[in-house]
Amino acid sequence: MLVSRVVRTEKGKSYLEVDGKPFLYQVVQSWYPPENDFTKYIQGTADLEYPVFSFWLYWRQIEPKQGKFDFSAVDQVIDLAVKHNLRLDVLWSGSMFCDHMDYRWAPEWVFNNDKFKLRDKDGNLVVANGYDMGPCPAADPLSEDLFEAEKAATIALLDHLE
Repeated sequence: MLVSRVVRTEKGKSYLEVDGKPFLYQVVQSWYPPENDFTKYIQGTADLEYPVFSFWLYWRQIEPKQGKFDFSAVDQVIDLAVKHNLRLDVLWSGSMFCDHMDYRWAPEWVFNNDKFKLRDKDGNLVVANGYDMGPCPAADPLSEDLFEAEKAATIALLDHLE
C-alpha cells in the first residue's frame, strides 16, 4: 500500500504527497530512546498541531540478545501516535554513528563480537573518536557479518510493523 511519495510537477518542482494529498512535513523530534516515556512529547506534538513525531529507534532496544526481539517500546510509541492522530518518522540507530560503534545504540552482543570491528593493516582493532562517548571501537563498514546482523534486525522490525 502506497502511503507517501514525492510528486514532480510539470514545471519540475517536487512536493511530498501522503494519502494522495500534498503534505507539509512538520515534525517534532526526540533523541530520547524508546524506553523513555514519550507520552508528554507526543502529547506536546499533537498540542502544537504538528503532524509528525520523529524518534530514534535504538537497535539495542529491539534486539537485546541476538535473534531475540522485543518490540514493546516501539508498540507503545505507535499506540500513542495513533491515539493522537500523528504520523511517525522512525530514525534507525544501529551499529555505526560517525564511524564508530555507539554504546547507546548498538546491542551489547554487537560490541562483544570482534568480527564486527574494524582492524588496521596489522590486525589491531581500530579505536575511533566517540566524541561525547570517548574512545569507541570502529565498526567495520565492510563486515558482511555485521551487515547481515543489522539487516536481520531491520527486517524483523519491518515484519513486526506490517
